[in-house]
Amino acid sequence: MATVVGVPLGALLGQLSGRRGPFWVLAALSAGAAAVVGRYIPADERREAPSVRAEFAALRDVGVWLTLSSMTLLMGGLLATYTYVSPLLTERAHIPRGAPG
Repeated sequence: MATVVGVPLGALLGQLSGRRGPFWVLAALSAGAAAVVGRYIPADERREAPSVRAEFAALRDVGVWLTLSSMTLLMGGLLATYTYVSPLLTERAHIPRGAPG
């Protein structure tokens, strides 16, 4: 939904208000979301402090490393694809750089 609706809406807002406009809108939406989450999250009755050693112990799990590796490869491949979109559109499809998008 964010890609289909948010990207074109952000591009339109960026054209109307400048490049910083969409960032301010996202900052306001994030602050609102944080307030809603803070209001409705249940109170934690547990009072013990988290252990750093216990957090690092999770790195011994093979499943964690498989998940991290697969997500790194997935995001790297996705972002590498964006590298070739602009030259493909401008040089091969002959779409002008300043075309509204």
